Amino acid sequence: MNQHRPFTIFFLPAVALRHVFQFLNPIELFEISQCSRKATNIISRTIRFEMSIESSSGSMVFNNYSFMAIGRKNRQAEYPPTGIRVFDGNTESADVCYLSENELLIYWDCPYIGFKTVLSHLTHLFNSTTSHLGLTNMSMPPAICLSIVESIRSRQTVIDSLVICSTTMSVEDISRIVNRLKVIEYLEIYQDPPRDLNISFTSKSVYITFSSWITLKHLNSMKHCTVIRLRESTLTDEDMTSFLESWNSGECPNLQYLSIKSNTLSKNFTVFGLPSLQDEVNKQWFEKRICGISPIIYCPVEYKRDDGVVAKIHFDKKDRDIQLMVM
Repeated sequence: MNQHRPFTIFFLPAVALRHVFQFLNPIELFEISQCSRKATNIISRTIRFEMSIESSSGSMVFNNYSFMAIGRKNRQAEYPPTGIRVFDGNTESADVCYLSENELLIYWDCPYIGFKTVLSHLTHLFNSTTSHLGLTNMSMPPAICLSIVESIRSRQTVIDSLVICSTTMSVEDISRIVNRLKVIEYLEIYQDPPRDLNISFTSKSVYITFSSWITLKHLNSMKHCTVIRLRESTLTDEDMTSFLESWNSGECPNLQYLSIKSNTLSKNFTVFGLPSLQDEVNKQWFEKRICGISPIIYCPVEYKRDDGVVAKIHFDKKDRDIQLMVM
């Protein structure tokens, strides 16, 4: 009688294991790594994933596979622990539960410490670089946020996107974070700092919700950007005229969309000698896909630069929102 004997995968030589591991997803690889130090070493030398980090959900995502570190007190009855896994060189352990085939919940007494521990463990296991960092947990201690940034900074100097939204970080914390990582695609700051931030704007897209601290000097440092969106600004008629004249003279070669809301702008604001920045006759709207967003501009007037570049410009007197969209 033929007997089926289990196949012991770890009897394979390292070269064969590397080939096998390339066909496994991140969660499967994580589980395999828990079996032996040999597996951990081979995975860390073979696999390289990009990671997206979102602190608000405690998630670390690799190729649509999520590891989520959450507090034990937030555990719901339908998601009881199903096992224990070890982290950070086998010095820490935590309960885990499969939320789905693509999502692993990891329970910790302190979710912030757990988030940092799991992040450190997975970064080394998968030899990861980070494409997106969302520091959007409103109450996460600044020390944890800064340590995460330093951990990323030790492996890379450039990141695709960075989002900051916190009630605990100081102006110095935010400045340090933004200046430690060169953001090349998206920078979003949902923060109301008590004074100016000394930061560099290096990304294609900038979105700042509480931008009262943004001066004309800051705005001029964004001349290389493709998208600029500012809310609750204090920029004046003179500031906007100066910046738009710079665009008109070709000093903003990449700019495709601008939207700045400022209650400091006068209700009759206009530029380029145009009588008005709102077309009340041909009430058309225009939409364009730019840097992952699809802004819409309503009832604009058309303006053509001397070099032939055509733009739609609109100023909303009620919202004090000046928009420019290059067509």
